[in-house]
Amino acid sequence: MNVNSNIRYPGLHKVSRMRADGSSATHYYAWRGGPSLKAEYGTSAFDIEFQAAINRRDADAAARQSSVFGDMTLGDLITAYMRSSDFTSLSPKSQVDYMRYIERIRAEYGSMPKAALEDPAARGDIVAWRDAIREKHSRTALYVWQVFRAILSYGVDELKCLSVNILLTARKGGKKKRPIYESERNEFIWTDDIVSSFMSSTEIDQQLKDVLQVGLWTGLRQADILKLEWDDYDGECLNVRIGKRHDDIIVVSIPVNGTPVQAVIERNRRWQRDFAARNMRRRQVPRCSTIIATRSCRPYVVSAVQGASGFRATWRRQLAAAGIEGSDELHFHDSRGTAITNLATAGCTVLEIHEVTGLSLKTIDKILRGHYLGSDKRRAKNAMDKLVAFSSKKAEKSQNTA
Repeated sequence: MNVNSNIRYPGLHKVSRMRADGSSATHYYAWRGGPSLKAEYGTSAFDIEFQAAINRRDADAAARQSSVFGDMTLGDLITAYMRSSDFTSLSPKSQVDYMRYIERIRAEYGSMPKAALEDPAARGDIVAWRDAIREKHSRTALYVWQVFRAILSYGVDELKCLSVNILLTARKGGKKKRPIYESERNEFIWTDDIVSSFMSSTEIDQQLKDVLQVGLWTGLRQADILKLEWDDYDGECLNVRIGKRHDDIIVVSIPVNGTPVQAVIERNRRWQRDFAARNMRRRQVPRCSTIIATRSCRPYVVSAVQGASGFRATWRRQLAAAGIEGSDELHFHDSRGTAITNLATAGCTVLEIHEVTGLSLKTIDKILRGHYLGSDKRRAKNAMDKLVAFSSKKAEKSQNTA
């Protein structure tokens, strides 16, 4: 079969057989496993017969789909989605997060029939519902929208019960849509004044101060810091496995000797040793495996589902009690951007920052360009200092020449 026949008769199946007398015979089928076409190949009669077979196949498929999915609602589609690998392949924590938004969608649109799910007019109602959420919780609106789209995409691409994902319809007129949630945190960094107030506050436990100190110097995630074990420190470097997915885990070696992180390690080593000595008479105290421990010298619970929920609750409570000026809008994970900012301001290259933090070069470049270094005064001052020094040398050279 030549190329032109493939274009003219897409899916046409050709079979050649040898007859008993040694001659060959060619048979054509509308598709592999489809009906045999009796008309002579290439004639107008063949065209009509081929198209009729295709039309019958499409009509039968539509009828089967209508009988199977005709009474389907969004609630049924959600149930199927949650049983699929699209959902079960997510990490346990992501599944818990998705469930929060899925139940919200089910409560609002669970009884929505299949016909409405394919009607572009329904998009307007869903958008209005999302925008109502955005007025109070812009980030929640973003996640609800993303999960809703994922469910409908599963219905279109995998289950084949929907003909279109109405939430993926492009806006007409070429106008750029306003983002559902904008996370611009270039102004939210842990400044020296805020860090100093945090470290000197009597309302904040030493464990929280140590975790922040490690975060500011290494750029590690909160959970990764709390999971640091004594075996991860070789006397010079912290050897850390980082990554959210099993296929995305890398090991970084962060030199910490001579930094405040080394002081954190040594302080916790002494504290855990003294704690064990004080409590040895009352009961057997096992050695804590993690560098950062709770007040009772036990590792913080960091689960795949809830993360470091106990630590986060303590963090929020004590930070609010401390009443540090300028800390209202700060999150712990802003320490990561602060670490990248400080490394870049100190003159580190993107590759060097990657070796410390384990972040991809693309992610680091994006953070430096669009977020934390978007309007950094220290970087601007460094640039002007260099220009002043250059101008002074140039003027001095001109005077010597004269």
